[in-house]
Amino acid sequence: MNLHGKPLSLVTEKDILQLIENEVPEGRDLDYKRDINLDDRKEFLFDLTSFANTTGGIIIYGVEEKKDTNSKNTGTIGKLTGIGQINEDQLKQQINSIVADGINPNLTPLQFKFLKVQDVQILLIGISQNFGLPHMVVLNRTNKFYRRNTSGKYLMDVIELNTAFLQTASYREKAELFRQTRLAEIEEFKNLIIRDCDNYITLHIVPISSLGNPIIDFSRRDIVSLLSDNLAWNDSSGRDQSFNVDGYRLHHYPNKRYIQLFRDGCIEEFRSEHFGSEREKLIFYINYFESHVIKQTLDHVNLYSRLNIPPPFIVMVSVINIKSRKLYTDHPIHSKSIENNNLLLPPTIIYDSDCDIERHFKSTFDIIWQAAGLQKCMNYDESGNRIPNRNRS
Repeated sequence: MNLHGKPLSLVTEKDILQLIENEVPEGRDLDYKRDINLDDRKEFLFDLTSFANTTGGIIIYGVEEKKDTNSKNTGTIGKLTGIGQINEDQLKQQINSIVADGINPNLTPLQFKFLKVQDVQILLIGISQNFGLPHMVVLNRTNKFYRRNTSGKYLMDVIELNTAFLQTASYREKAELFRQTRLAEIEEFKNLIIRDCDNYITLHIVPISSLGNPIIDFSRRDIVSLLSDNLAWNDSSGRDQSFNVDGYRLHHYPNKRYIQLFRDGCIEEFRSEHFGSEREKLIFYINYFESHVIKQTLDHVNLYSRLNIPPPFIVMVSVINIKSRKLYTDHPIHSKSIENNNLLLPPTIIYDSDCDIERHFKSTFDIIWQAAGLQKCMNYDESGNRIPNRNRS
């Protein structure tokens, strides 16, 4: 989120003084507040979700609005009042706790900027635009959705809610179309990229905010340096990096795998080393597969943070030509041969870059184990937490 084109992290005292001097009014993406009233938690959450459900924006606390001749607020800053002497870490923790308990689905992590302006401490809170399901305030069963217009926040009506939910479905459909198109192209051209590789898995990650819009400038030196440092594997031998018509690809020839970063931020990862044989039986190294999906997704989400691409992200895992294979682990299981040729697993949506990636994938992994005749993934406990030391084949 930006303050008139400037990232919140770079906002300075001068920028706030310019808001005052130029009498910049509140709007869809900017709001002024005198106090942080956390006692009225509902109203506080209504404010936050109204931004997230519209275009995102910034709330500035510690400023008082100017009054007109009728003593009505003008929507511009009249004077700096400050937020007083507070413990910054405690305040952030308190706000994050209120948000976690009172909003569903969770907000993308808020951005906080404490700033001293003319010896007065103010606080700027940045709220990212939501591209998934609309955020609802659920505190004390409130169950209300808010948006913003130029006049401030308002309660969403039925038509707006329907549109918001349909928009989310549209994102899912576009992401699935991307996966299907890419899988078809891989099958058509894979011998030009990866030779002698009939069994493979793909990991597709789609950032909803930029899908279809070229946002990565591969001509920038800092971007190339960032990709070289962060889009990689531990083993560097046999690795080749190159630009192509789609964007940028990291290729590892010995192990038959690659990562393709597209211009709109979508990522495609292709790997084949999860398939093998044991005593003339075809097997699938399920623990290795799961640990790879978790680790690579986490790495790619971290890369998005460095590229300033916000969540949510739609993550799709596909296992191609797995028919007749049994799951193989380092602990005894009674796996049946999988009957399906391909497993195109349902999408997982990551709304928060700091979420528990391991827990996110449990239901996805359950499907693979169930395809092998087992009740659920055996690498999670009853509480849905991943069991340590289950990351090898």
